This record gives sequence, structure tokens and C-alpha cells, in this order.
Amino acid sequence: WDQVIMVSETTPPEFTSECEDKETCTYDAECQGGYIELTMSAHDECTTDDNLKWRYRIDLNYDGSFDIDSKNFAYPHNIISGATANASKEYPIGTHRIVWTVWDQCGNTATCDRLFTIKNCKKPTPICVDHVVVEMMPVDQDDDGTADWAMITVGPQLVEHCCNKSYHPCGYPLLYSFSSDITDTVRTYDCDSKGLQPVEMWVTAIVGTDTLQDNCVTQIDFQDNNNVCPATTSGTINVTGNITTINDEPIAGTKLEVQGSELAPQTTDDNGTFAFTVNADRNYIVKPSKEGDDLNGISTLDLVLIQKHILGLKAIDNPYLLLAANINEDDRVSASDILKLRRLILGTTNDLGESWLFINKDYQFEDPDNPYMEDIPKEIAVNSDNDVNINFYGIKMGDINNSLELRSADKLVLTTDAVNVHEGEIEVPVYAENFKNISGFQYTIRFNNSVLSFENIESGKLNVNSSNIGIRNINKGILTMSWNDANGQTVSPDEVLFTLKFKANKADKLQNLISLTSDITRKEAYNTDLEVMNVDLKYRNAEAEEFVLYQNTPNPFSVYTDINFNLPENSDITMSIYDLTGKVVKVIRGQYEKGMNTIRIKKSDLNVSGVLYYRLETEGYTATRKMVIIK
Repeated sequence: WDQVIMVSETTPPEFTSECEDKETCTYDAECQGGYIELTMSAHDECTTDDNLKWRYRIDLNYDGSFDIDSKNFAYPHNIISGATANASKEYPIGTHRIVWTVWDQCGNTATCDRLFTIKNCKKPTPICVDHVVVEMMPVDQDDDGTADWAMITVGPQLVEHCCNKSYHPCGYPLLYSFSSDITDTVRTYDCDSKGLQPVEMWVTAIVGTDTLQDNCVTQIDFQDNNNVCPATTSGTINVTGNITTINDEPIAGTKLEVQGSELAPQTTDDNGTFAFTVNADRNYIVKPSKEGDDLNGISTLDLVLIQKHILGLKAIDNPYLLLAANINEDDRVSASDILKLRRLILGTTNDLGESWLFINKDYQFEDPDNPYMEDIPKEIAVNSDNDVNINFYGIKMGDINNSLELRSADKLVLTTDAVNVHEGEIEVPVYAENFKNISGFQYTIRFNNSVLSFENIESGKLNVNSSNIGIRNINKGILTMSWNDANGQTVSPDEVLFTLKFKANKADKLQNLISLTSDITRKEAYNTDLEVMNVDLKYRNAEAEEFVLYQNTPNPFSVYTDINFNLPENSDITMSIYDLTGKVVKVIRGQYEKGMNTIRIKKSDLNVSGVLYYRLETEGYTATRKMVIIK
């Protein structure tokens, strides 16, 4: 006999996530909004994690009224179930309020009320007119009545066009200067500046107490039309150099502009070298740039390295790599850098912003552990009467391991059960044969979108949410996935890593519908030694010939549970569910195919609670297991 003990308690669930305000930056060029990760987790001593219930409400713009309520769309029964609730998505620019509520199976509730802010941190767009012509005014320096010098005083907006001005997409007020110092607003040029001179215009957007800056460089042709400046003569000089990574590997295809000259831009050759000839004793600025190929050298391994740095597990001790980790250019390494880089890896975006940073090789960092506050030379000024050699390091933003990989002979083998899919909602629990000391993985998931439509992803032993899945190509039957944990995790083969949820419109075999590829996100995993491993997906019991009745999952359950069973051949089955007295509460009969099958049992179909038994019968086979329904 079985004894059922009902327990009542009044202690509410305890939040395991910090209930604190949150802020994130967006770089949306339309100033519409941005993505923020909003999750909340809780634990209860009496109720299992998967049976905690959640609701969240969001007051957009913090105006006192709730605009979003999870009960209007959560599945099933308008309730979120599990240890973690997820409200991560795109929200408009501004400060908003979210109220989380979690309750256990005894009716005890806990509430977290916090604010979250979406800021547009995109730099202003400076617009410079190229080759502005300015006539200098004659000056009589020795007061003899004859002009013998020329000069002019100008402001930074001189290089703006009347009808095409610098701007910020959110309309923030702008300040103009000749350098990052916003008080540097006046410059005087004279005969020593005659001819083409490179001039910087800095634009500063004012966002509350914060500032956002960017600059453009143009050329001003200072002319002496009155012919009062002393005559000068000069020859030419050769300017040569090379551009490499910090490991001295050449970077080909880098564009170089020689501002202050009439030369057309040129690109570095296969050896990363460049050379050009200009007039001596003139002011020039050599500025390298490289666009496109944002994903080159980027993988989830870089996320692991950034996360290890943030958590203090393994510091990034190279100032160049610290700059490479500052993906969103907010002068620090934070979780928002991981979020932005992950979206690139998942294919959610193909634009990292500035994908390359170039730095004068001769520059010495004042504080190598915090290089963000320094005025790092990203271009080199040239003014000489002799040949000059100048060199740059090229830093690929987000490439923290410098694309250097240590390969492991091991392979991460993910597994799931080979089941027969039936029309309706299906769950695909994912396990692993050898998930030992794994710090991260990434891959592309291909699914047959003529049969399946993707619904959601749910955490198991791994903490995952919508930010780990890329759905940009979902209409093509393609998902991308990236997960990382700086500490590494070990999970046994019988424990679920995570569960993919789909909706099927017809019957088929699961192994015919889902596979792993490298089509968009390269298929690979990383162990705690930061070695790169291959990844495969294996279907368990794909050729199984035995009769097996599996334990239902979840168990106990309060909404629904799935009963899996394997048949050695196509069979007529009878599934009987009965209580402790032997009273039958439900019978399911039908013909099922050889292999893995699933029957979903809903609590609403049984109208009972407590301990129940379920028995599977076919011709020649019988098996029984126990399950528990909780209120």
C-alpha cells in the first residue's frame, strides 16, 4: 500500500536572481528600441522548480499603466512554469517597469518590482564636406603699411555643409569641437598652414549627464589669394609601412587615406605593406580602415573568454584584446558586449559596427589594464622633409583568442530520442553522452519547416533562454544556437540539457526532421581547457528492437506529462491509468509504430491528484510505472 502525505506551508518562493534595476544600450539607427535580457529565477523548498508558476507585467515608459501581461500569451493556460521566467525581447527607448510574480503549489507568492532602461548609445554621425576652400586674410605684421602675412580664425562647423549636417538619430543636442575636448572650438591658421591641411571635426551628443562622441576628418585648402605669404620650396618624401595583427600576421586589403593630399586611397598588399609619395614639409594624416567580414575569427569561444574575464576567472591581460572585447564601445567589458557578439554569432545581425580598430605600433599604453580612457592614436600625423616609416596594429573587434585554436580529439555528442512525431505540440529534450567540463558550444539547427514550426526553448541543466537562439532564418527552417558558461559544466547522460519545443502539422519520424550543421553558425564546442571540439547529434534507440516503458516526464506534474515507450514492431497498445484502489481513471488505445512513441497526459483529463499507476499492454508485453499528480 502507498501512503499519501499532504504538506501545507506558508513560506513564499525565494528569488535566486537579483531584483535590481537594469540598463542596456542599443545602437539602432532608427532610434526605435533595443533588445534587453530580462529573466528572473526562483526556488522553493516545498515545490519543485519545474512546478513554480510565473506572471510578469510591464509598464512601458513607466507611466503607471501596464501595457504587457504574460497571462495574455503564456503557454499553456496563460501561465509560465519553471524555475526561470523570461521576458527578454525588443523594447522601445526609455525607462520601463517590470513586475515579476512567482507562486508555489501552496499558493504562496513573491514579487519583484524593478525598472529597466533602453538607451540609444549610438555615436552621433559627423558629416564633413571634403576639400573646403578658405581664403586667408592679409596681415601687416610689422606695421609698415604693407601686408606681409596671412591668417584666419575658424570654428569646427566650417567643414559642415549648409544642408547636410551632423546628426544623432534620436535628435540629441550636439556640440562641435576640433578635438575630443568640447572647449576646443577655435583654431587659427596662417601662412605656415598654406595649402591642404587635414582638420578634425568632433561631434558630441548630450544624453542626460552622458556624452557620445565621434569625429570626421576632412581637408581645408587655406589659400593666399593676395600673395602675401613668403615663397617656399619643398621636395617629396616617401611614406612606407605595414599593418599586422598583434601576432605580426599581415593584414591585406586595409584601406589607407592620406588626408591633406590629393592622393586616392590605397590598400595594403598580401604582405600588409603600403607606400606613397607626398610633398615634404606638409601636414598629412594617414588613416587606415577595414570594413565587412564582421564574423571572421568570431566564435562562442570568444564569449567564454570575455565571460571568464568579467567573472574574474581568467583576466584578459593584453590591452589590445581588452579593446577588442569592448564590442559596444562603452569603455568597459560587460555582459552587454557578450550579448552583442552573440547576436552576430547567431546571425541575428550581420553588422558589428566598427569591426576593425587600428593603432600606431609605437604607442605605449599608460595603463595597460584599463586602456579605455586613453587617447589612443588610431591615425598617424606626418610632417617631415625626410622619408618616413609608420606601422599599425590591426585589432579585430570580438576576436579575443586571435583566432588561434587548440583542437581536441574529443567530440561532444548530443543525443535525443528517436521518436515518432504526431500532429500537435512536441518537445525534444536534448542530452549529451559526454558533457564533461564543457564551457560552450555553438551550431546551426536545420529543421523541416514543412512539418515543424519552432515554438520555444526551455532550460534543463543548462540555463538557456531566447538570447541563446537565433531565429532570423526561421522561415527557412534554420535556427542557430550559442551557449557558454565560464566555469564549465558537467552533466550526466540521463539529464536534460535543454528542451526544444515545436509544433508539428503531421506525423513523421523525428530523426527525419532535425539535424545539426555549420551552415550559418559553425558547429563546435569548447572544454574548460579552451580546446575546440566537434559536435554531433545522435538519435538514441533509432534501431531499438526491445519493448520499453519509460518513466513519465515531468514527474510529479501539475499540468501535463509525457509517457515515452519503445515498440519492437508496429503494435496495438492499451495504456491504462488507475489510482491506488485499482479504479481505472483513463484508458488510451491505438495503433503505434515501431520505435519510440510518446503519449501526453493532461491533468485536466484525469480530474484527480496524488499517486497513480500507468500500465502499457501490447500482444506479448506488459509494463507498469508510477506517477504523481500535484495540485
